[in-house]
Amino acid sequence: LFEADMNFFFGALWNRKLVKHAEKKNMLGQEQWGNRAGKCAMDAVMLKQLSFMVSKLTRTTLISFDKDAKACYDRMVMSLVNLRAQQIGMPAKVCKFISATMDAAHYHVKTSLGISEEHYESTTDQPLYGSGQGKKDAPSEWLVLSTLIMGIMSEKTKGAHFCDPENQVSVQRNLDGFVDDVTAFTNDFQASLQQQVTWEVLLSNMQVAAQWWEQLLYATGGKLELSKCFFYVIDWISDKKTGRVRPATIEETPGHIQLIQSEDASPILIERKDTHSAHRTLGTWMNGTEGQKAALMVLREKSNHFYRAFGTSAMTQRAARRAYQNVYLPSMTYPLDNTSLSRKQLHQIESKPISTLLPRMGFNRCTSLEIVYGPTDRLGVGIRSLYVEQGVKKLQQMIKHIRNGGQVGKMFLIAMKWFQLRCGTSQSAFEQPTTTIPHEEGLWLVSLRQFLAESDTRLLVPAIATTQTYRVND
Repeated sequence: LFEADMNFFFGALWNRKLVKHAEKKNMLGQEQWGNRAGKCAMDAVMLKQLSFMVSKLTRTTLISFDKDAKACYDRMVMSLVNLRAQQIGMPAKVCKFISATMDAAHYHVKTSLGISEEHYESTTDQPLYGSGQGKKDAPSEWLVLSTLIMGIMSEKTKGAHFCDPENQVSVQRNLDGFVDDVTAFTNDFQASLQQQVTWEVLLSNMQVAAQWWEQLLYATGGKLELSKCFFYVIDWISDKKTGRVRPATIEETPGHIQLIQSEDASPILIERKDTHSAHRTLGTWMNGTEGQKAALMVLREKSNHFYRAFGTSAMTQRAARRAYQNVYLPSMTYPLDNTSLSRKQLHQIESKPISTLLPRMGFNRCTSLEIVYGPTDRLGVGIRSLYVEQGVKKLQQMIKHIRNGGQVGKMFLIAMKWFQLRCGTSQSAFEQPTTTIPHEEGLWLVSLRQFLAESDTRLLVPAIATTQTYRVND
C-alpha cells in the first residue's frame, strides 16, 4: 500500500483537479458511466434496458455485445495515462513528477508475518504496469484512459441510433461502459423501420466493432476477458401459427462472431446467447426480451438467505432494525429500478424474511399489514413494501433523467413515445393509467402504468404526443 500522505496527494490531484477540469470542458465523452460524479451503474443498466425495449416496440433489429476488460487497473500503461492526462489539462511538470516517482518506487510484500526486506521495482527492461495496489487515483486513471479508446471507436463503427416517431428526439451511441464492463450496440434504425436492412449486415458491423475494441484495448495495455464476452442478435419475425411477432431464435438467425486475439493471433469464438437467456449485468439480471424469470429467481434466493440468517440470529430489537435498514433493504431494493415484478410476486418474496424479523423487532409476526407497512411517525412498524419501492424507484429514474436531459432521459422519451404510438389512444397512457390497453407492450412501462393506477397517480410528460381524432365521436 502507498504511504498515506502521498496517496492523498495523488487522489486530490487526479480526482479533485484533473477529472473536475475535464468534466467542465466536456473532454471525457458520454460513454463511460463509472468513476464519475452524477453517474451510476444503474444509468448504464437503464440504457441497455431501454435499448432492448425500443427494439421490441419498433420491431427493429438490434445487436448487443457485452465485453469485460481483464484486470483493467493492473494492465494500464502509465506513460500513456500520463500523456492522456496532459491532453486533458494536467501540466507536463506534474506528469513528469508522477512518472519519476512511480519509476523510483520500491515495492515490498506485506503479509501477516510482516513486510519483506527485499523489494522489486520498475526497470527499463521490465517496466511495471498498472497504477499500484491501493492507489487512490487508479479509478481516475482508468477513466481518462478508457474514455480515450471509447472516443476512437467511432472511426470504425457507427454504433446504434434511436429516434422517436416524429424524429424530434434522437440518440447516437457506440457503447456504454461502467468501469471495465462495456456493452456495444449496432443497428440501422431508419432502415429497420422500413425493413431495408438484414441482421447479417448488422452482425458483420458488430464483428468489425468488436475486433476494433479488442485491438484498442490491447494497444493500451489491456486485454479482453473472453470467457465473459457474449452477444445478442435481436431480430423480429412473424409467427405463421399465431400471427404475432416474436424474437427470432438462434436457428432462425444463424451467425457468429469470431475475434482474433492481438496477443497471439489465435481465433476465439464468442458465446452467443438466445434472446430469452438472461445474463447478469452490474448487479441486475435481464435478457433481450424483458423476461423477469432470472430476476425473480435471484431475488427469491436472496430473500431466503435473509430468512435463514434472521431466523438463526439472536438480535436485539435495535440490531434487528439496523439489519433491516442497513443490510436487507439496500440489498433487496438495488435491482428494482430494472425489474417489472407484480405485487403478488414481490409480496411472496418479502413475506418470509419480514415475518421472521418482526418478532426480533418487538412485534407480533401476525401484525396487520397496514401496521407493518405503516410509517413510524404514524405508529407503524416502518417496513417498506418492495412493490412500492419498485414503483417509486422507477418514477425517480424516469423523472430524474427526463428533467436532466441526458442520454438516458432522451432514451426514456423515445421509448415512451413509441409506447404511446403503439397504444394508439387519444389521451396519454401515463396521464390515464387506469385505462385498459390490452395490446400494450414494453414490460417496464406497462409495470409503471400499473403502479400509477394502483397509487392513484398520473405522470404528465408534455413531450408525448397523442393520436389525433379526425371524426366526431372517434
